[in-house]
Amino acid sequence: MQLPIRILPFPYESLYSYLLRLSDENCLDPLEVWHYCRYTPYKDICTLITSPTTTINILKLSQLSGLENNEILGLTFHYLLEKFKGTEQVSHSRVLQGMLHKEYHYCQECLKEKPYHQLLWSISNVRMCCKHKTELQANCIHCNKTIRLRDVIAFDICPYCECNLTKRIIYSPSSPIIMDKEQEWLIKNTIYLLNNNELSITPQDLAIKVLYILNGFNYVYNHDVVCKALNNSDQAFHLLKRAKGKLVQSFTLSFLFKVLHSNMLTVEQIFSMDVPEEFFDSIKDRRKYKKRRFKCLAPWCNREDHFIKTSHSQSNRKGSFKYYLICKGCGCRYGVSSEGEFVELAKFIGIYNYLISRQEKRINLMKVSADSGYTFGMLRKAVAYFASREVLLYENYKVEFKKEKLQSFLIALQNGETLKQISHWSLWNSYYEYLYYRYHKEVLALEMSKLKTERNNRKPSLKKDKLETVIIPILKQMFDNDEDVTIRNVCSKAGIGQSTLRLWQGNVLVESIKREQLMNRRKNLLNIIREAIEKYFAENANQYIYALNLYKSIGVRRSDLRRLSPEMASEITVRIRQHNELIKHQPN
Repeated sequence: MQLPIRILPFPYESLYSYLLRLSDENCLDPLEVWHYCRYTPYKDICTLITSPTTTINILKLSQLSGLENNEILGLTFHYLLEKFKGTEQVSHSRVLQGMLHKEYHYCQECLKEKPYHQLLWSISNVRMCCKHKTELQANCIHCNKTIRLRDVIAFDICPYCECNLTKRIIYSPSSPIIMDKEQEWLIKNTIYLLNNNELSITPQDLAIKVLYILNGFNYVYNHDVVCKALNNSDQAFHLLKRAKGKLVQSFTLSFLFKVLHSNMLTVEQIFSMDVPEEFFDSIKDRRKYKKRRFKCLAPWCNREDHFIKTSHSQSNRKGSFKYYLICKGCGCRYGVSSEGEFVELAKFIGIYNYLISRQEKRINLMKVSADSGYTFGMLRKAVAYFASREVLLYENYKVEFKKEKLQSFLIALQNGETLKQISHWSLWNSYYEYLYYRYHKEVLALEMSKLKTERNNRKPSLKKDKLETVIIPILKQMFDNDEDVTIRNVCSKAGIGQSTLRLWQGNVLVESIKREQLMNRRKNLLNIIREAIEKYFAENANQYIYALNLYKSIGVRRSDLRRLSPEMASEITVRIRQHNELIKHQPN
C-alpha cells in the first residue's frame, strides 16, 4: 500500500506529528494509518517516540510514506537511546525516565511559521524555544486547559475549545527574553545526541567516565570525593557498581546532564574523553578498599577510623552489605559492601545538606517531606538527632533538656529495657521528645557499648547448620504438601523472626522454592485445563464449537487464560476455527 500524497518531515518533527500530517494530507482518519502500521494497541505518545520498533511496523510505514527506515526512526528518540543501550534492548531503556511529559507544550511563534510538533517539546526540562527565545506554552491560551498530546488533531488548534493557539484574544506578540544558560546548554546537547547517530557508549564506560569527572579527574579513585560531589552516597554506590559491570542498566540522561552541566562539560566531550588506565585499575582493585581507612561522612563529625562493627552481612532493599559500622563520635550508621563501598544508612547527612540549604528558623516537616522526597518519619528522627547534638535547631522543635529524663533513659537501657518499651513511657510529652533523648550522645554511647559487648560474646555463626537442620526440612515438607511457601509461613513453622531467617541467609532459598512451587502449580493447572479442553472437543466432535461455550465449560475466562498461557489461548482459537471448517464441509 502506498499513499498518493507523500510528505517530508520538518526539522526535529516528532513521529506523532508526522503521522497526523500524513493522514491529513491524504484525507484519512489518523486511526486508519495507525491501525495499518501498528504492532500494539495505542497507549501514549511516549511509547511511540521512545519504542517505535516495538510499537509500529517501520517497514509498513516506510512503504506507506516513502520515507526510509532511518528517516522514520529519526522522528523519535530511538537513536538517542541507541547510544546508551549497551546490551539492553532500546525498548527497555530507562535513559529518558522521568524526562518526558504527556502534555502538549508548544511555541506560538513556531506554530505560526509551521504548525507541527517538535520532538524537543516532549522533554520536560525544555522550557524555552531556542529559535524565538520565548517560553513554551503548557496550556491553551483561551480556555486555559492543559492539553493532552494524544488529544491534538491540529497542532495550532486547541482540541477542547477549538480556538487558534497562535492568536490571543487581545493579541500582543510574545516578548523575547534572555535565554537561560542552562536551557541553552540543555537544548544544544540534546540536539547533539539527536543528530550524531554514529556515537555509542556502554553503561559501564559511561559510569567510569562520570566517576572520573566526579573524582576531580584524579588518577586514583576516591570514594569520599565522589560521595561529596554527588551529595548522595547511595548514588555513588550504584554508580560504582555500574563502573564494575555489576549493573547493566544505564543511568538516566537527566543525571548525566546534571553532572556534565555542573562540571561545565558537554556531551561531545564525554564521548571523546579518554580515562587513564590507572583510574580504571584503582576502581577494580578491591584490596585498596579493604585496606583504606574509613572516615565519617557527617559534616559535623569527620572522624577517621572511629567506628565499631554492629553486625555482619545481611540483605536489605538497598542491597547486600558485608558488615555494618557505627561512628563512635556521632552515631551515624554505615554499611560496607564486599567491594568496600561505604554507604550512610539513616539519610541524616542528605537531610542535613537539604535542610541547611533552606536556612529556616522554623520548619514544617510535612511540607519539607513533600518538597524533598524524604518521609516524615525520617525527617522527624533527623531533626531530633540534630537538636540533641545542637547541630541544627528550629524554634518550633525545641525541647527543654531535663537531666533526670536522660538518667531514667540510661538506667532503663542498662537494665535491659528495649527502645520500643522506653518510647511508650508516659513521661514523654510527645514522640519527638523521646527521639530527642534517644539520639542524645550519652544514650548512643551506651547503646554502642552494649553492642560491642554483645558482639564480643556472640557465638560462632551456625548459619549453614541452621539452614540444613531447620529450614530445608520445613521447605521440603511444605513443597510436598503444596502449602504456600512464603517467608512468613516458613518463619512461623520454624519459630523464628524474619530477621533471623535473613541472618541465616535462608530468605534466598525460600524465594527459590517459592518460584519452583508457583511454576509447578502453573504446570498442573495447565494440565487440568488441557484435559478439560480435550474432553470438550471430544464431546462436541460433530457440532459447531463456540469459544464462549468452551471457556464456560472448562471454567476459565479467556482473559485469565491469556495471562496464564497466551500460547494455549491462541491454540484454542486456531483449533475452534479448524474444527468448525471441518464441520462446515462435512456431507449432510
